[in-house]
Amino acid sequence: MLSASTAMKQRDNSSHVFSLGVEGIAATVSAFIVTPVVYIIDRSIILKARGNEKLIPSMMKGTKHFICHPSICFRQPAFLMIWGVYSGTYCVANSIENICESENMADIFPKLISSSLAFASLNILKDKSYYKMLKMNEFKRIPTCSYGLFAIRDCMTIAGSFTLPNLL
Repeated sequence: MLSASTAMKQRDNSSHVFSLGVEGIAATVSAFIVTPVVYIIDRSIILKARGNEKLIPSMMKGTKHFICHPSICFRQPAFLMIWGVYSGTYCVANSIENICESENMADIFPKLISSSLAFASLNILKDKSYYKMLKMNEFKRIPTCSYGLFAIRDCMTIAGSFTLPNLL
């Protein structure tokens, strides 16, 4: 026979697990919404690095292609890898927020640190896969402005998604 406190702990654990599952689903759906924009930007940067296209026209062409042929884009390994990066990062951020809330702790710093680590790690794995998949060693040097775009994109993602909303 279970004591009342044991039964209550089991109920709390099951609701906590359920809540984390819901957070994971929300993270995956949110990532799917963000991924097309990042996919178009990343694809344009790669094409620019190859010397195939200029950045802005490539972004416009990529946007048109995505709007006209979304199912083709959704199946691209690059799209799936980006979705994985954002899903993983959002899952970490949502989980930390959930855990901090259940422990009555402030979540700004734990969420910022953990989501930044997740984002950086997953991005490195994605980039390694990109380099292997696209044989990046055959590319021209990546322009400095591309690094700036990567940095702006990453900073905006972490700060805008996880830190700024709580501060506001």
